[in-house]
Amino acid sequence: RAGVQLSLASWHVEQGDLMAARECLDACSTAELIPNRQDVVRAHLLARVCGPLGDPALCEAVREVLLPWRGLNLVDASIGCSFGPAARYLALASWGLGDWEGSEECFVEAIALCERLAAPAELLPVRIDFARMLAARGGDRDPSAATAQLALARADATRLRLPAMLRRLERVAAESPERRKHDD
Repeated sequence: RAGVQLSLASWHVEQGDLMAARECLDACSTAELIPNRQDVVRAHLLARVCGPLGDPALCEAVREVLLPWRGLNLVDASIGCSFGPAARYLALASWGLGDWEGSEECFVEAIALCERLAAPAELLPVRIDFARMLAARGGDRDPSAATAQLALARADATRLRLPAMLRRLERVAAESPERRKHDD
């Protein structure tokens, strides 16, 4: 049950519906959401949800699970799937805790790992999440830095011929303060 709720919550976050994501998480306890403190698969998914929701208890639980994996790429060998850098998910959890500097540091680390691994498809969601964090933080240079991250992601998504990712980038760009200011 908790795995299904977590998957639904993640989908709602991707669609921008944080209230629906919150309802999914509220149906479960933290112990149900992360029953095994070694479960990086569940922790990475939870980070995608609890970071944007700003849920401190869940963000702390995610950080506890993922900190030993910092600097590494998360892989589920049982299904042959890479989830990308642990630093991306640590960045999301740090964002959810309001640790802006820690979040930025982890995003920069995740970008560097993706570039070293020559993994542009894994780099795309890192750049999108980084842009969303910068927009949420709202510092003086953050809007232009967020726009730059989205432009780099758009160029990669175009080169890789990923139309669904391009649509997602448009949704994220439409939510950015820089775009709203331009549209006004």
